[in-house]
Amino acid sequence: MNGIDNQVNLFKVFSHLFNYTDETSLIYLVSKASELDVMERVMGVKSRNEYEVGQVFTRKEILSILQLHLIDDYLKRKNSGIEQLINSFILHINGLLEPNNLMFQVRVSDSPELDKIRTLLPDFDFLLKQYKSLAEDGTIDIEFLQVSSKPIGFSQITSQNKKKYVYSNDRLILQLKHMFFSDQSHMYYTKTFETKYTNLFDLLTKETVNLDDFANYQKDTIQSLIKDGYLKIDKENNVEIDKITFIYIIRELHKNQLLNYWHYPKFVRDEIDLLIEDEKLFIENTLFSKEEVKYFNFYLTKRYIQTVMI
Repeated sequence: MNGIDNQVNLFKVFSHLFNYTDETSLIYLVSKASELDVMERVMGVKSRNEYEVGQVFTRKEILSILQLHLIDDYLKRKNSGIEQLINSFILHINGLLEPNNLMFQVRVSDSPELDKIRTLLPDFDFLLKQYKSLAEDGTIDIEFLQVSSKPIGFSQITSQNKKKYVYSNDRLILQLKHMFFSDQSHMYYTKTFETKYTNLFDLLTKETVNLDDFANYQKDTIQSLIKDGYLKIDKENNVEIDKITFIYIIRELHKNQLLNYWHYPKFVRDEIDLLIEDEKLFIENTLFSKEEVKYFNFYLTKRYIQTVMI
């Protein structure tokens, strides 16, 4: 980090070096259903609105906290801090938004962390209201926003992109997601490769798999997938994925529960558009994805309450 010459580039360390966001600009630190193992999914009594976490989430959380302490220590040795870093980035953003201007500044103090959070939350809420106003109206009416005392939820903030996050609750896509990507599917085990892979997609994309490698109880499903055009058989009787772009989209849905539309190449977006027209997918233009909203609420409600109770 010593080679980074300004605060804005240093702020980007959180994304580019620490991987707080992934290659499609989704927050990497969220808990994902695809990262839970079988025991984590089924064990224990779970409430309806519980934020499910497992070992992968815990590892990501611990690493992110260590990284935060690392950069905080580095900044203090430079007579700076996390607060100054955030304030510098806000100034950078304001330079891009002219003539609009975001009113937000993190106070620099030696107060305990909990007191800092209590002080920051109203200002952070006001920052979110400002962005919502900018996204919806193209301008920030500070006087009007200062009159409003009603807090804003993360899910209420719209994005300036009309196409932002892609989701699906379509039955066919859910079925294909299970067949190709679930570790509970019966399709990934073959007599040649046994349990080398934990889903059918990885098996077919990383190995040459002959139809005869599958057991009789699996072949009916394979033939059904061939008939529907999701798989094909080559001249050597090997099984291959056919609608690869469509299946790739399902893989992204399995991994993240959604896709961030503009972070995929045009041929993928074209396929997404067709699936939206066919009502297999739907799109939302919120600033944060549903998974990110759950993550923020988990920390700002449950975790905050736990800290107060302690």
